[in-house]
Amino acid sequence: MKMKVSKLDAARRQLETAVRLYFFDVDPVSTHTLAAAAYGVLRDLNNADGGPPTMHDSLDETIEPDFLPEFRRFLSEAQNFFKHANRDPDAVLDFNVAHTESILLDACWTYDRLAGEKVPLLTTFEIWGALTFGASYIRHDIEPATDAAIRQRYAKLPKREFLDKFLPVAMDPR
Repeated sequence: MKMKVSKLDAARRQLETAVRLYFFDVDPVSTHTLAAAAYGVLRDLNNADGGPPTMHDSLDETIEPDFLPEFRRFLSEAQNFFKHANRDPDAVLDFNVAHTESILLDACWTYDRLAGEKVPLLTTFEIWGALTFGASYIRHDIEPATDAAIRQRYAKLPKREFLDKFLPVAMDPR
């Protein structure tokens, strides 16, 4: 069996699967590896589309300036570690799973821009990020993240419960 798959479609599929793995707390290394693969394809498509030289350049408007250097540095550390062993076969990584969250968020934003569409699962993750792990450093105008009552009510939910509540809202075209 064969199927035709564009690079953008492959990135979306990888990204959606990585987001599902994230929300369901499946293996963090596998989640990160898949997220990084999607991110790599999106980075290349971004460059081919005449986007900023790196996707990180567009983060100046999204990430608080004090966090930019650290954010850029840790985006690729684990990806390279999980993908290669030729130079350091005995190395051990102190893996910070927050790297995966940042890569997923950046990939979601980049996919939105390149595809010109909002994918409900990715939008749900973007809202989760703005309400939780990125609340202190993301500049956002996503309504649920700017509403104090919503933030207070939903930011402390477990990931799976948040997904169950917000995905249907993101799927509603109204």
